[in-house]
Amino acid sequence: MNHSRKRAGFTLVELLVVVTIISIIAATAMFVLFSAETYAREGKTRTRITALHRLVMDVWEGYASRRLPIDPYDPNSETQAEYETRKQAALDAMLAMDMPDRWTDITDVADADRSALSKAYSLRKPASPSTKHEAAECLYLIIAVAAQGLDLFNDADIGDTDGDGAPEFVDAWGRPIYFLRSAPGFPSPLVNSGDTNPYPLVYSGGSDKRMGLQLVTGQANPVGSPIVDGGGDPTDDYVDNIHSHFIFSK
Repeated sequence: MNHSRKRAGFTLVELLVVVTIISIIAATAMFVLFSAETYAREGKTRTRITALHRLVMDVWEGYASRRLPIDPYDPNSETQAEYETRKQAALDAMLAMDMPDRWTDITDVADADRSALSKAYSLRKPASPSTKHEAAECLYLIIAVAAQGLDLFNDADIGDTDGDGAPEFVDAWGRPIYFLRSAPGFPSPLVNSGDTNPYPLVYSGGSDKRMGLQLVTGQANPVGSPIVDGGGDPTDDYVDNIHSHFIFSK
């Protein structure tokens, strides 16, 4: 008489199949959670940059009709083009004082020539600030002093990532939100050409931390141009940047 033996448990193959299925489900769940977290952080960062952009533009647009401390146009001594160049230089100097994006915009000004805003920035600037995040720290000063908009932000929006005593607005990853007073060369929907772009730029590197923006130092107006990656496509490195020129772009 034959007696069939009862199965004592799972075979090794069956166990491996179960483990594989569980691993796939776990990996999928982790990817979904990570994607949801990234999307939420991007949304928070866009919200902060939108608020900063509106405050910056309120200040910047006020200079469109600002009276400049220059002599009026005299056709007997200069051409119209020369006058426009002189006028633009005076406006650039005023914007550099009142909307700084580096510490030298504040420190390299004679006290006799300072505007009221420049004097206020000078008083609030730490004695020896780091230059690591100076653009972000200057943005904080503009919002605090010129725009008087700190009440729109909470403690989670502000940090001091380099510990130099000069606060910065931070994105949802805790990294400084940067500022350029003007960014010619930065691809933007605000202008038809990437060659000239006078608009202020408020931006975060996004989830990958890469700004994708080449800053040309030592110029009166820093120039933003996209960094070209190894494949020669300049869009790859800044495509996920979150910036004020197209706040819903990635």
